[in-house]
Amino acid sequence: MKRTFILVLLAIIFCQKSFAQNDLKKDTLKVNQYILEGKKYVQSNTDSAKLFFYKGLKIAKRSNFTKGIAEIYLNLGYLNYETNKLDSSVYFYKKSLLLYESIENKIGIAKVYNNWANTAYSQGNSFQAIDLYNKSLEIRKKLNDNNGVAECYNNMGIISEEQANYTKALEFYQKSLVLREKTENKQGQSDCFTNIGSIHYVLNDYNKALYYFEKALAIDMEMENTNSLLSTYINIGLVHNSKNDLEKSISYFEKALNLSKQINNKIYLAFSLHNMGIAYESKDSLAKALEYYQQALANFETLDMQYEIATSYGNMANVYFKQNKYELVHQNATKALLISSQIDAKDNIQLAYKILYDNYKQLGNYKEALDSYQKYRELNDSIYNIENAKKITQMEMQYDFDKEKQKTELEHAVKIERQRYVTYSFIFGFIFMLLFSIVVFRNYRQKRRDNILLEKQKSEILEKNVQITTHLDLITNQQKQITDSINYAQRIQESLLPSIDILKKYYPECFVLFRPCHVVSGDYYWFKQINNYIVTVAADCTGHGVPGAFMSVLGISLLNEIIDEQNVNQPNEILNELRKRVKNSLQQTGKIGEQQDGMDIAICVLDIETNKLYYSGAYNSLYLIRKTEANVPKLIEFKADRMPIGIHPKDYKEFAKNEIQLQTNDTIYIFSDGYTSQFGGIQNENYKTKRFKENLLAINDKNLSEQHHILSQNLDQWQSDEPQTDDIVIIGLKINKH
Repeated sequence: MKRTFILVLLAIIFCQKSFAQNDLKKDTLKVNQYILEGKKYVQSNTDSAKLFFYKGLKIAKRSNFTKGIAEIYLNLGYLNYETNKLDSSVYFYKKSLLLYESIENKIGIAKVYNNWANTAYSQGNSFQAIDLYNKSLEIRKKLNDNNGVAECYNNMGIISEEQANYTKALEFYQKSLVLREKTENKQGQSDCFTNIGSIHYVLNDYNKALYYFEKALAIDMEMENTNSLLSTYINIGLVHNSKNDLEKSISYFEKALNLSKQINNKIYLAFSLHNMGIAYESKDSLAKALEYYQQALANFETLDMQYEIATSYGNMANVYFKQNKYELVHQNATKALLISSQIDAKDNIQLAYKILYDNYKQLGNYKEALDSYQKYRELNDSIYNIENAKKITQMEMQYDFDKEKQKTELEHAVKIERQRYVTYSFIFGFIFMLLFSIVVFRNYRQKRRDNILLEKQKSEILEKNVQITTHLDLITNQQKQITDSINYAQRIQESLLPSIDILKKYYPECFVLFRPCHVVSGDYYWFKQINNYIVTVAADCTGHGVPGAFMSVLGISLLNEIIDEQNVNQPNEILNELRKRVKNSLQQTGKIGEQQDGMDIAICVLDIETNKLYYSGAYNSLYLIRKTEANVPKLIEFKADRMPIGIHPKDYKEFAKNEIQLQTNDTIYIFSDGYTSQFGGIQNENYKTKRFKENLLAINDKNLSEQHHILSQNLDQWQSDEPQTDDIVIIGLKINKH
């Protein structure tokens, strides 16, 4: 009876394990299916793609399918890259990388590095992109992943080309082409032909450029790849424009423009508009050219494409020069030079100096003209020297020679291989028998050695355990010291932040929602009375944690200096002076490679006597909620200037001032972007500005103490188990009867 019970129990346990394994297998298949479905929609319907990815993510998390979670995060990173949400793209790549590293999935790690590099390049971080591509390349070489290695070479060529290192760029492209021909990767071959053609185009070898672009076009039409077709139409149009065949040029640009509108590709729409401007400038239709350039610039700015923004400013400067509008020439060429210098785009820097030279010369400013011309010539000589042209020709000849040599060597190798086969078969048979005998003998001897070794290892393990325990205690002590230091820094920062009681003297109803992402914060709030004015500030410094906290301390100190020393009481004047002092403190001059730290800020000043509010902002807006005549709350947004406190291409502009005549029961909100950028919800997305506004309107009838509680509670529910992504500060002010 007892034996029967044990057998039944074992059978139940076995069945439970079998069912669990079957469930895990089913979940894995479902997750992989959702990933495949999501990938289908990345280009055509991003909402559908996101829905499939998040369905898969939910199942993968439930079944602890780490590889599936990592792959979904990788695809969400790419989806955000395609929709130009670059910060969100980096966020998902970092999460994916941690998971792939935890399971030592080398292929996954290499993919993350490569895709992250694409995003870094789009953000203008060329040096970070090269570093990430090299990391991906190193792993893919070890894995013999020829397609992956080819992709890395191609991407590194693109960056070298942007930096005007054409010899290096062509070397990368040809390495990529060899591997893609070897793996019969048609789309990859098209990309390489396009990139090689672009180098010949820049070097004014238009016939050779057209040859490579037409090879790419044949593949694109065969593959029916609309995105590649768009690129190729534009490239062929540019070649015809340079050959002064303007009708053909405009024809190809119109094909690209119509196709980009048809498939709603915003990036190629911007390029098509830009190139239509080039064609009409060549036809001397300057007004029409300028119109297309301005449309293209607006699209590039929306997409935050820094290299193309600089190019647009340069082209507009050129048109203004032809129209004899020399002041506009200087403004646009200077903007092109500043942006190009920040991203190290040597070809654009060179063109900007050429335009400035022509402009200064026309105005009779010969000293500045000479300086600009010398800088133009230095860059021109380094980019287009004869030695570069020789190297490029040699590389192309070497590529053709190597290809023919590989074919001959392959035929010879096949003959040799047949002869070796018979000889090796006999030798391997004999060696196998000999090795088998040796292995049997060695196994006997090894067992004796293993027993001795086990005793020795046991003793060593005990000794290592003691060492590990000692090191662990040391690490724990060091961690405690670091934590204590950060906590002390927190107390210092808290002592610098003003008491809310200062606000309550003038705003009986008010709140400050303040949540550092880590122990210390890069966001801060500040208020102070100056005579009959009350100054209130909500600021967001670059970074968070300890680096952000240093910036916040600098901001608070500078605000105190500005107010106390100069008795300034207008918000725009405070921001202008704050920007000047931040740039001086951080030694920001706009040079390439220097740090770009700064802060986004909203500042409002209440005149107690007139009940007027004056507001200025650097990226951070102000919301005013006011009841209409029908007693319905309405949100009015006062938008900030699109420039930070710190170095920026537009930092020559002064901040604007908004004047608001307050009414009883008006509610004012100033804030950082931490609340709206928090990830969470069912689809693990940003909270977003639209949802934040709707929330403020929904709780407007509550007193501000309740609003503080509801906003805090909503954030907790939205965030769920997701980590906090940024520091948060929101200030709410209720206007009582004056």
